[in-house]
Amino acid sequence: MDAEGKVHYGDRPEAPAAQTLRVPPAPPVDTASQQRLEALKRQGKDNEQKKEMAAAAAAANAGPSQEEMEKHCAASKQNLAQLEGAGALLFENDKDGNRRLLPLEERSKTTETMRKEVERWCQ
Repeated sequence: MDAEGKVHYGDRPEAPAAQTLRVPPAPPVDTASQQRLEALKRQGKDNEQKKEMAAAAAAANAGPSQEEMEKHCAASKQNLAQLEGAGALLFENDKDGNRRLLPLEERSKTTETMRKEVERWCQ
């Protein structure tokens, strides 16, 4: 304490009257208490994960936005028009980028699938 009554703290004593305080170490943590604390932390994390999963599921169940619906509708209609207007021959590129003739049966299945996509997106 100085002449004005202010207390000063430091790592070296300023006056011979300074006292050294011995602070006892913290008591050891009880193992059972530590386990309960860890269990509570895990439970908190589990609850957060459950909330995040529920929010994601709710967002997934909300369905696509109007903008997404319109975008998919336009793409589906365009694909169907190409399939139906391709004449007798229709080609597609395989995974290696090579053109291959689409067999009639496969073309019919693809056309039907695209009709369903148009129904799905263009409501």
